[in-house]
Amino acid sequence: MWNRSGTALAGLTLAALLVRTYRLDGPSFWVDEGWSASLAQTPSFADWTRDVHPPLYYALLSVWGVWSRGDWWLRFFSVLAGVATIPVVYDLGRRLFGRATGLWAAALLSVLAIHVKYSQEARMYALVVLLFACALWGLAVGAREGRPVGWATYTAAATLLLYAHGLAPVYVVTLAVLMPLFARDLRDRTVWQRWLVSNGVAVALFALWLPVYAARAQDVRSGFWTSAARPALPLVSALSDFSVHWIPSPTAMLRSHAGVDPGGILGAWVWTAPVVLVLAAAIVGADRDRRWTVSALMTAYALPMVLLFVLSLAVAPVFLLRALLPAVVPAVLVLGSAADTLSSRRLRNHLGLGVILAIFALGTAYYFRHDTKEQWREASLYLQENARPADILLFASSPRGPFLIGRYDSRGRLSRNRRLMVEDLVAPCGNAPVRCLAEGLNAEAAGRTVWVIHRFWPTIERPEIRTWLAQHLARQSAREFQGVLVEQATLSPSLPPPELLPNRPG
Repeated sequence: MWNRSGTALAGLTLAALLVRTYRLDGPSFWVDEGWSASLAQTPSFADWTRDVHPPLYYALLSVWGVWSRGDWWLRFFSVLAGVATIPVVYDLGRRLFGRATGLWAAALLSVLAIHVKYSQEARMYALVVLLFACALWGLAVGAREGRPVGWATYTAAATLLLYAHGLAPVYVVTLAVLMPLFARDLRDRTVWQRWLVSNGVAVALFALWLPVYAARAQDVRSGFWTSAARPALPLVSALSDFSVHWIPSPTAMLRSHAGVDPGGILGAWVWTAPVVLVLAAAIVGADRDRRWTVSALMTAYALPMVLLFVLSLAVAPVFLLRALLPAVVPAVLVLGSAADTLSSRRLRNHLGLGVILAIFALGTAYYFRHDTKEQWREASLYLQENARPADILLFASSPRGPFLIGRYDSRGRLSRNRRLMVEDLVAPCGNAPVRCLAEGLNAEAAGRTVWVIHRFWPTIERPEIRTWLAQHLARQSAREFQGVLVEQATLSPSLPPPELLPNRPG
């Protein structure tokens, strides 16, 4: 029967949809979204096997993209995945604690900045969170209530999760570990049998992809990503990163808007402290019946961080904020549980959760105000206005650059320009990239105007290539966009012969 909870959930789901479609077509695709769009535009199983992530998202996006290839439409697929997570989280909170928990958890997730952000990208992260939430729902229903539909949901969601992201095995391991904390009676053999069967089916189905997965894991280990600093384990700071990362400190706000300088007292901790306090109250205040459930959710929150931390130290730097995204599901559930677990202070708990909801909404408002990754649309329009047909377009640091520049060239003004990739020019020379770069540019661009397009200059490109370009291209102008630098330069026709060029700068 439809009741007030159903009406409230419908309102929260609609609010989540409106928030996630706001300015959906505003920022241009950044490079990873360009990769998603290119794989969806020309679906190829061979290309999918070369990506570090399994192909589920790209396959779904290629079907979704049949109706449109526009930025808004491709991103809307992630919007739907993000919005669909709201009712799943509600029902999970309702089953574990009560309706108040379900509604508060759904409300918090609907305006959580990090979830809004990745629900607006043409990437797989919103889908990953949805599948993790569905698997957690299935585990709770199967292990706690003994219902076969729970185990079937868990098996399907865990299997799809493994095919949705390269780090998904971390979350499937976490889900498997949670079963003893959710089970009503560990002496019940049926629970263990169904748990073994469900995980066995998921692993068996993923085994079809294991050879490809192992090869891509080796790519990551050998340096697929730019080297990162030794990671810190943010069991507490992740709450801030998920929600209030974009909000200026109260000190900065007072200085900017009121001209008042309160010193360094009112830092970002002002926004994080209420979240930590309510979380701690929910953990400490849980009664005996619900303590195991809270422990299970905190394990679901913390264990993936520990596992990714260990992988980052031992294998490769994979400890990225977006890789932690599924942890927002148990986080909002524990926060929302304060409404049900501390019944003696119910009004105070609702007021505290209301403060957190307001802080989360403020974080999302500042995300919309400040977050832009890469302005490839603006860079493309600039080139369309200034590059002549005889000019060379040299893409220095991103194999997705030509696709993105062309994506926003609706009139094909740049279609006549010769396009060169530094990556392709230097590939034949291995450890002597400068030699091939000189040969290639001598043959293609000597005496001509070259437009050099860099991404995240200067952190991505190899130092020797960056140095050579700076020494041999006479820069005439430069225009910086968010995450993209476009330089107009001329290559001298009197470059020394390649055999006289050093392999490394200096």
